[in-house]
Amino acid sequence: MGDRCFLEINLAEQDLPELQAIVGETTEGKVEDGILTIEEQEVNYGWEEELEEFAKTGIPFYGYHTEGGDYSAASFCGVGGKIYFMENNHGNEVVQYEEGKIIYKALRAARLFEEAFDVANRQVAARAKNGE
Repeated sequence: MGDRCFLEINLAEQDLPELQAIVGETTEGKVEDGILTIEEQEVNYGWEEELEEFAKTGIPFYGYHTEGGDYSAASFCGVGGKIYFMENNHGNEVVQYEEGKIIYKALRAARLFEEAFDVANRQVAARAKNGE
């Protein structure tokens, strides 16, 4: 038994078998315009390792998980065979700072995440629409 949290993941409906091959059975979820939204209540360590493996398939996805005892809440996306994580607080991405100054490396990482997240959203919508 590990550290558990809530997780929401969005992907094209036709990509569910590939996700389940990695994470096992999932809740049924809901579909809107071909985009499947799955909400899991008891995800082990935010599915971090599983999401990294799923991202390697090249299938786009996006979502978030709440904090656990050993980790912060995070938004995530998979695009271009890579996984991106960004710490968040109540759904808002967080940029670290020290002594009242933004850590610019963290700001660059946030910009990279936002770009990847936007691409993942567009790719999921396109896959859902085209059934690819």
